[in-house]
Amino acid sequence: MAKVRASILVAKDWRERAFIRAELIEEGIRTLAVEDMDEAEKWLKDPEIVPMIIVYDTKYQKNVRDDINRLLKYSSSVPVLIIAGASENKALGKDLGGLYMVSRPITIGEIVKRVKGILRKGI
Repeated sequence: MAKVRASILVAKDWRERAFIRAELIEEGIRTLAVEDMDEAEKWLKDPEIVPMIIVYDTKYQKNVRDDINRLLKYSSSVPVLIIAGASENKALGKDLGGLYMVSRPITIGEIVKRVKGILRKGI
């Protein structure tokens, strides 16, 4: 069976998850959308899935700091985009290493544009 290249979207709010996923798919980016990092890691460890990017929305997540540490394990092979509030951005600060960060408020269109830009870099 052929491996599936896909982005992985982690967002607690089902509406935001659905809208972001729909826009990414509309732009031709196959996207698997999940609610939390436990679900995301199932896809990340699946040998049939080749993740292109991980998009993680901090909104409503319970263990953001722990999730960031989990994401850092994957960031050497998969680009990671964090969507966070301005205060979270400051709190997370320099601990993010090679992760990409965007601040809310942000439109879905801007998120998609950022994802496409990161993917174009071919990291």
